[in-house]
Amino acid sequence: MITYYVDCDAAGGGDGSVGSPYDALSAAEAAQNGTFTDVIRFLCSASAGGKDTVGTFVWGGDQTAAYYLLIQAADGHRASEAWNPNIYGIEISGSAVNCISIGDDYCRVDGIQGRVTASTGNYNGCFVTSTNQSATNRVDFTNLLALGPVSDNTYSFTCYNNADPDGVMNLVNCVGRIVTTTDSNRACVSSSGTTLNLYNCIFIGGQSAVESRAVGVVNCRNVYAAGSGNEAFYRRDTATLNKVNCASSDGTADDTDAYTTASNCLVNVPLDATTLLDPLNATVLSRDYHLAGVDSDLYGAGVAPGGSDPLNYTTDIDGDTIGVGGRYDIGVDWYSTGEAPPDSNFFFYSYF
Repeated sequence: MITYYVDCDAAGGGDGSVGSPYDALSAAEAAQNGTFTDVIRFLCSASAGGKDTVGTFVWGGDQTAAYYLLIQAADGHRASEAWNPNIYGIEISGSAVNCISIGDDYCRVDGIQGRVTASTGNYNGCFVTSTNQSATNRVDFTNLLALGPVSDNTYSFTCYNNADPDGVMNLVNCVGRIVTTTDSNRACVSSSGTTLNLYNCIFIGGQSAVESRAVGVVNCRNVYAAGSGNEAFYRRDTATLNKVNCASSDGTADDTDAYTTASNCLVNVPLDATTLLDPLNATVLSRDYHLAGVDSDLYGAGVAPGGSDPLNYTTDIDGDTIGVGGRYDIGVDWYSTGEAPPDSNFFFYSYF
């Protein structure tokens, strides 16, 4: 693995070394875009608590399953269940903007907090896969906090899977919150013929919080969907939507039809402080998506993760071990009494 360093508070002109970091993630991507002969990691931080204000489009690289790109928050700068103004994050505004848009195969994004502060036009979002990816492609988004546009634009979202024609996108321990609940806006949406795996995630807002459309497949496990203008979980066209131990603030978590399955799901779980710690704070950046406590409907309502990397994870977004005593929770937080802040030495991937 080759690591290049990003510090959004650094002076420009760095080469990515420890003493001379790039001053933006987009600068790192532009400099290292080419044929990969090793795993490339961009390790992101903010030495003075600043924010990266330029969106990054990952495009034109030659990654493979063995030699992929990893974009990761450094020690002490990892996302948690609430926005942290003092650590690295991506804050962007404009028209048709994304915090990180993946247009290449085999990319992983871990531990980043991102938000769209203001937007105009259409297709604004936080973490996105774009088109032109191969049938064997895999993209992982893990341990992310995504706060979508506050503007009422068409096709706004926090996470959007539009990989074409095939491939797999995995979201693990991710929070996606979009303020608007009007038509054409989604907290998390999958389009085209891809497979999207959502494990231990929380998606709030939009016309729908989780949507599967076109001919894609969305597999949800331990997911809480809430606060939508229409349906928390929504399927359209001939897409497939599978839900295992999920919950919704309306009655859609246990809906089934010819293309929709549901197992051990909870309905009418309120989006309030009885479920999550502080999800409705009047100050959007002060909202906190930790579990409210042992009386939360999401406490103990989950099931063990299943599958291969990264779906065989053993920690929550804070790095706390899940499944202790055989208990699994729905959402990004495995609740423990007197929870401490995230472990500054925690990394999601086991090879660190």
